[in-house]
Amino acid sequence: MVHYRYEQGDLVTWQENFANLLCVEKKQNHFRFPPEIGDGIVYGCPLLKGISLLYINSTFHQPLLLDRVASEDAGIMLYFNQVTIEGEYRVTSGDQMVIDRNRKRETIFLGSSRFPWQLSYEPGTHLRAIAIRFSEKLVRTALHGDRLVKIESYIDRNLFNADKEQLTPELTKILNEIYQSDIESVFGQLVLQVRALLLIEKFLQNFFMQLFPSAGNIRINKQDMQRLAMVEKSLSDDNDGFPTIERLSKVAMMSSTKLKKRFKEVYGMKLYEYYNHNRLKKAKALLENGEASVKEAALQIGFANLSNFSKAFKKEFGVLPKQMKALDESYLAS
Repeated sequence: MVHYRYEQGDLVTWQENFANLLCVEKKQNHFRFPPEIGDGIVYGCPLLKGISLLYINSTFHQPLLLDRVASEDAGIMLYFNQVTIEGEYRVTSGDQMVIDRNRKRETIFLGSSRFPWQLSYEPGTHLRAIAIRFSEKLVRTALHGDRLVKIESYIDRNLFNADKEQLTPELTKILNEIYQSDIESVFGQLVLQVRALLLIEKFLQNFFMQLFPSAGNIRINKQDMQRLAMVEKSLSDDNDGFPTIERLSKVAMMSSTKLKKRFKEVYGMKLYEYYNHNRLKKAKALLENGEASVKEAALQIGFANLSNFSKAFKKEFGVLPKQMKALDESYLAS
C-alpha cells in the first residue's frame, strides 16, 4: 500500500512531496507513477496568485491511501472527480464517512484543508481528478460579509456535501477537453491551465447563483430556481423524446423566452442541448456496463437511425459508440 500522509498546502508542494514519496523524478511540472504503483500522470502548477492546480489521470496497481491531517491554513479546496471504482471508494473525516461501490462516481466537492480526511483507492481504480486550492489569504481578500459567512457555513458541513454538487454537461465537456490533451506537452499544459480557469468560472458562477439567487445582474428568485430544477428533471428523466417548449414552459410557469434564457444561465446549455447530452450519457453508461449493444443503446434513448446516433455520440464524447468498451477498459490511461 502507498500511504501518503500530508498537511495540505499549495498543490505544487503536495505534488513534489508525493513524487519524493514515490521516489520518482518530476519533469516539466509532471511525473509518472512507477509501473508497480500505477499507470498515469500527475501534474501540478501555480495557476494564479493564491491559486494552485493539480491534475491526476491514473489507474492504480496498489492500494493508495491519501491521509490528510488538519491544517491551520483554512484554504478552500475544489475537486472535480471522475472515478471508475474497483471494489469500493471510501473517504472518512472524523465521524463522517462516504462509501461508494458503484462503478462510476462523478462529483464536485468544495471543502476546506482544515479538516482531516483519509481517502482510499483500491487496485484497479481509475482516477481522473482536477484539484484547485485557494489560499486562505486569497479567500478572505476576495470574499466579504455575507458571502464569506455563507461559504464558511457551507464548507463546515464537510463530507455532508460530498454528493451535493454534480458535474453539469457543460463542466463535463470542459473536463473531456482537458483529458484529451497531451499533458506532457507544453501546448497540452496550456490547454489544461486555460480550461481549469474556465472550470472555476463556470462552477463558481452557478454555485454563487444558487447560494445568492439575486446576486449580480442575474436575478433568479428561489421559486424560479425550484421550477427550473423541475424542468431539468423532466429533461433528464423523459424517455419519450424531447418535451415541447410549451410543456416545459407550463412546468416552469414562465414564458418560453424567459425559460430559455434562465435555463441557459443556470445550467450552461440550451434546453435541447441539455436533453441530448443526458440521453447520450445514458447510452454511454449502457455501453460501458455491457448492458446493451450499440443498436440497443441507440433505440433505448430514442435514436432510430444508427448513423445519426454514432455521429452524435462521437461529437459528444470524442469516440464512436463501438469504441466505448475498449475505451472504458483503459479509461483514457496515458
